Amino acid sequence: MSLEILPPIIVARPHRDPITTTQDALSVCALAMRRPLTDSLIVLLLDAQRRGVGLVSVSDARFDEHVHEVIAASSTTLDVESIIVVECRGEPRRDNDLLRTRRACDRAGLVLDDVIVVEPGSIRRLGN
Repeated sequence: MSLEILPPIIVARPHRDPITTTQDALSVCALAMRRPLTDSLIVLLLDAQRRGVGLVSVSDARFDEHVHEVIAASSTTLDVESIIVVECRGEPRRDNDLLRTRRACDRAGLVLDDVIVVEPGSIRRLGN
């Protein structure tokens, strides 16, 4: 049996490196993902320079049903300007409209940068 060594995964450093791509966001959020996948939310909190300032994980949650809890968790951290939400799903299901969740974030003064769905066999962005 041979040992396979993979290149290191580069993860943005908190409060220092900007998160500019979906890949950057997923590399950070992967640190909080449960395996095997279960229904949960991972919220990456970003400051005005798009640097990560916090990471929130909510188990047994869906973004469309728990948007106000996400906003409340985001408001407890200083300097949060925008959020990226990763919705993990244990099994594939139909996506809901993001209009209501975007409006709730706008009213709270948060920019909803991205919503990414991770489910068995796929990773995709919603509404972009």
